[in-house]
Amino acid sequence: MIMVNNCISSGRPLLAVLALATFGLLAPAVRAGQQQALPASIGLLAADGTTVTTANIGGAEKWLLIYVRVGNHASEVLLGQIDEATFPGVTSKIVVVVGGTTADRLKQTSNKFPGLSKASWYADPSLDFPDGMQITGAPVMFGMQDRNVRWDLSGALFDSAKLKSIINSWFNPPQANP
Repeated sequence: MIMVNNCISSGRPLLAVLALATFGLLAPAVRAGQQQALPASIGLLAADGTTVTTANIGGAEKWLLIYVRVGNHASEVLLGQIDEATFPGVTSKIVVVVGGTTADRLKQTSNKFPGLSKASWYADPSLDFPDGMQITGAPVMFGMQDRNVRWDLSGALFDSAKLKSIINSWFNPPQANP
């Protein structure tokens, strides 16, 4: 922000706009603020081929909802960074929704990520999930509390330490000092 303020005060507003645009396009976005409920009526397929709705996924308390697409490099990077060894006890609180795939291909995809074997995996063959959640791309990770989105991360963090910090802070928030 200092660089942007210095550019504006020195008469270089174009440079400031370019800097903001560059950071906005290259960095994944983390949003918090406006509350959004998980729509209950989006149809998904479980790995065994049964149909479920989003009303039947997730759980109480805090959990992660990750939307990815098959063949999307950023989606594979994100999924590859999350495993039980790095996040003990967390992977069972993760729901992965794979857009544009079938139940059979869902099994193949989930098998590529053995570190997420405790996660719940669902297919979104009709691609209804992005419309219902008002997202335009993949991957997107949602910090969920009960049925509500508390924050989301669009894109993949290629810095695994930052991703680890985000996930660990969600499940184990730092204690405030009185």
